[in-house]
Amino acid sequence: MTPPAALEAELQRYALRTGSMPASAPIRDLLAPYVLTPIGGGVFHRVYRVTGTPWVVKEGRWHLSIPIHCWSFPVHARLIHPLLAAWGSGCKPTAREAQRQYEHYLVFAEYLGHFDTLPDAYPDGQVLARTQRLIRDSLPQALTRIEAYYGRRLPPSVQRIVDSPLRLHNFLPREYLLFGTSLDAGEHTSFLFQEFTEGTPLHDIDVPTLAPQRRDEMILLSVLLLLLRMETGIVPDTRPRDFLLHHDWFTKTDNILVGPHGVTMVDTRWFWESRENVIRRGIVLPEWIARCLWKYLGNAGW
Repeated sequence: MTPPAALEAELQRYALRTGSMPASAPIRDLLAPYVLTPIGGGVFHRVYRVTGTPWVVKEGRWHLSIPIHCWSFPVHARLIHPLLAAWGSGCKPTAREAQRQYEHYLVFAEYLGHFDTLPDAYPDGQVLARTQRLIRDSLPQALTRIEAYYGRRLPPSVQRIVDSPLRLHNFLPREYLLFGTSLDAGEHTSFLFQEFTEGTPLHDIDVPTLAPQRRDEMILLSVLLLLLRMETGIVPDTRPRDFLLHHDWFTKTDNILVGPHGVTMVDTRWFWESRENVIRRGIVLPEWIARCLWKYLGNAGW
């Protein structure tokens, strides 16, 4: 067994699954044969490429990095946790928080993923794949419900797209969520192993000039996100790179990539919840994101 295949077998062994709290995985032993190359990070994660494998790993941060315009401020998660606890969870990368995020991810993956080929040991994979196919095959019938819910007409191109094989496009990378000792400290934290996605962030793309197939994938993504919000109340984090300068919470984000294999969402762990309290729903962010989705459809779909 090649080392990358051996690594995935261990990821499957220790990955979170429905109905179970995470067991502590020997993260340092699993990663010892590999070189970790830092490739970025966010408020809640450090991100490394696992050299020689198809994986990146996102390590949950206890020392958060809070970006404000062009500055970044370090804050320990314990200090800001009481404020973010209004979301019903918080920002500490604990086992309970990892489980909560995983349950949200499964809902998200039902709509945005189409995992037609998965390893037999992939967590919750077979049930997830069946639900994904059902949602995509029922998209033509869902369009009238979307229009009625939002009180707006979808552009004609949407019907063509959902009637075509493109409706089965997969917007999500494969991933495994583990829990173990942090790489640079003694505290336990989450480790999200995600299939490396080659691509350019939407923020750095002239979106109106996308090739026809990529434009159709963006239209399909917009419709699926509208359906996700309508049926579940959750909206993924599509914040722009600099939300003080840009107000488009869709086409100016770093969380969606466009690459040779199509459009992919790479942030699968932070959601706004339109059916929760005013803080957890981000005040009006679900409505604003929906407005940005409709704006894109209006520009691209007619």
